[in-house]
Amino acid sequence: MSVDSVSSDAGSGSVDFGGYEYDPSVDMSGYIPLSERMKVVSVSYSDIEIDKQSILFPVVESKVSSGKFYDFVSLKDVRTVIKYDGFNMDFIINQYHQWLNIPFYPVLKGWNPLKGDFVFKYFRSSKRGDFRYACRVERRFDMVTKSLPDIEFFTYGVHGHVESPCLEVTLTFDPKKISLQDAWVNIGRFENVFLAGLREHYGHKVGGRRIDAKINVTRVWESHKDGFPHVHLIILFLNHFFKGFSHVVMKGTKKGGLDYLVGEREGDRKEVDKIAEYWKGGFIKVKLMSSLKGGFRYQKKYLTKSVSADETEYEKSHGSIGLKTLACCWVFRKRSFGISGSWGSAYNSITVNRNSNRFVPFVACFDGSKLYVEPIKWSLFGFYKGDNVLLKAESSSLLHSEVQFLREDLEHFRLYEGKGFKSVKVS
Repeated sequence: MSVDSVSSDAGSGSVDFGGYEYDPSVDMSGYIPLSERMKVVSVSYSDIEIDKQSILFPVVESKVSSGKFYDFVSLKDVRTVIKYDGFNMDFIINQYHQWLNIPFYPVLKGWNPLKGDFVFKYFRSSKRGDFRYACRVERRFDMVTKSLPDIEFFTYGVHGHVESPCLEVTLTFDPKKISLQDAWVNIGRFENVFLAGLREHYGHKVGGRRIDAKINVTRVWESHKDGFPHVHLIILFLNHFFKGFSHVVMKGTKKGGLDYLVGEREGDRKEVDKIAEYWKGGFIKVKLMSSLKGGFRYQKKYLTKSVSADETEYEKSHGSIGLKTLACCWVFRKRSFGISGSWGSAYNSITVNRNSNRFVPFVACFDGSKLYVEPIKWSLFGFYKGDNVLLKAESSSLLHSEVQFLREDLEHFRLYEGKGFKSVKVS
C-alpha cells in the first residue's frame, strides 16, 4: 500500500460505513436534523435492502417480524447518523452513555452428563467502559508487559549523551489536513504506513537483498480535547540504536524533569525528521526510553485513562478525554491497545495457555477411587438485552422454567440457532 493511499482532505465527508456512498440527487426534504434525533434514545431504520432515501427516516415495524432489538441504542444507527449528519462529539457521547447503561446477558446451554439433562446459565457481559471491561483490558496488558524482562538501556536521570533502541513516539493529526471523522476512520492505516516506513528505512542489506528492520510495538489510542485521536507508541528496534541527549523540561506537569530527545545535541532534528517523513497525518514527538518497563508504565498511564467511563467531578465539568476516547473507539470499533512483533507472539501465547490447568471434575466412589467426568461443554443459546428480575447476579444458573420465561419476552430475548439469531414465539 502506498503512502499516498491514506491521505485525506479535511473537507471529505464520504466515508463508507456500510457500502453506501452519498448521493447528492437524493431528495433531502423532510430530513430529520441531528438536533431532533438527539431527543430520542435511538433512531431505528428499515432493512438494508431499501433505497437510500428511506434510510434517513425513522420507520415503524413489527417487533416480532423485524428480528431487531428495539428501544435500545444501535451502533449501526449511530454510524448512519454520523454518515449523513457528520461527526458530533456530544451526540456520540450521549449515545455511548445510553448504550453502556443497557445490560447485556449471554445465555449458555450445556449437557450435564451426571444429570442426563441440559442445563443453562447466564452471565453479564462486559461492555466497553464498565469496570469489567477495564479490569480485563488492564489485566491483559499487564500479562504481557510483566512477562518481559526489564532491560535498562541507560540510567534515567543521567545528564549528557545516551543511546537506546527504544523510542516513545506520539503521533497526532493536523486538523488542517484531515477531518475529525476521517482521522478516526483511517488512524489504523496511517499507523501501519508509518511503521512500514520505519521497518524499511532502518532495514539492512543481505546479499543484495533488502531486509526490513525487526521491531516490537505496543500502541494505545487517546482522544485529544478537540476529539482528534493520538497514537502513543513504544517501539523497540532489535537491530538499531538511536543517539540522544538529556533535555530539561521547561513547562508542563514535568517541569524541571528530564526528557531524552533523539539527536546529537539541542536543535539537531536530522534523525527525527527522517522518522517524521513516514507519518502523513500531522505532527510527531519522539523521545528515547531508558528501559522497557519505563515505556510500559508510560503507556499504562494512557491506557488506564481510556478504559473506564467513570469520571471525576473535574472531568464531568471540563470534559473527559477518557470518555471521548471510549466513545470514539466504540463508534469506530477500535481496540483499546495493540501489540505486535515478538511481543505480540508472547501475548498470544499467554492468553491461549493461561486457562490450560483447569480442574477436571470427578465423583468420589465408595472404594476411595475417583471417577472423572467430562466437563460440561457450553454453547451459546441466546442473548437477553435489558433488565429482568431473573438476571440480577453477575452470573448464575437458570431453571428450565426461567429459560422459558425469558424466551417468551420477544422484545428483549434473541435465540441463537448456530448461523444467526431468530425471534420466535414459544408455544
